[in-house]
Amino acid sequence: MRKSQKGKSKVRGYFLKAFAALFVIALVAGPTVLHSIYGFGISPVLSGSMRPFAQPGDVFITVERLSSTLKVGDIVTLRAENTETFFAHRIIEIREQSGLLRIVTKGDSNQLSEEDPYMVAGNVEVPKTIFKVR
Repeated sequence: MRKSQKGKSKVRGYFLKAFAALFVIALVAGPTVLHSIYGFGISPVLSGSMRPFAQPGDVFITVERLSSTLKVGDIVTLRAENTETFFAHRIIEIREQSGLLRIVTKGDSNQLSEEDPYMVAGNVEVPKTIFKVR
């Protein structure tokens, strides 16, 4: 009787280790797969620039969309050229300029828009926020 209990205990231990390993792999690989295949991404909110809509610690779930499909009011995640950091702000203006889209963004709680508009071709994908996680 004791031998069968030890055998069951070993099997249970192997099962738990295998389950834990698969869980960790899913946590690590899942976001990468979602982004590379389906264009989904995660954008953490690090500052208060999007208050009251989003607070620091919230997370935006994004999906890659052609810049030509973006609209005023959409929240996009862009890379600041001067600091190379990413930020998520709301689009307040879109215009065509010299064959490119001139996208002006502003944080909801900021007084002014970004100094440099985002210039992009219409066929380039940009991460657009589809929902927020608190």
